[in-house]
Amino acid sequence: TREVIGLQSEVGPLLWRAATTDAARAEVLARASSILDAVCACDAGAARSEATAHVYAALARASAVQLTVLAEEEDAWW
Repeated sequence: TREVIGLQSEVGPLLWRAATTDAARAEVLARASSILDAVCACDAGAARSEATAHVYAALARASAVQLTVLAEEEDAWW
């Protein structure tokens, strides 16, 4: 969980900004809740697994936003 906290402090705002829909925000909150549940249960493996899934999902959302912006810029260029 220390790694997740460090990552959130570095890129958290960028990753949260990529949660552009209600469904994406609900997914972010559900994953955070799952991480917390695992930590409270002292289940390091589950916490690590949930944190990893959380980060990968956030990066996928951020990548999708970036690709959308790039496509819009390309369309505007032509």
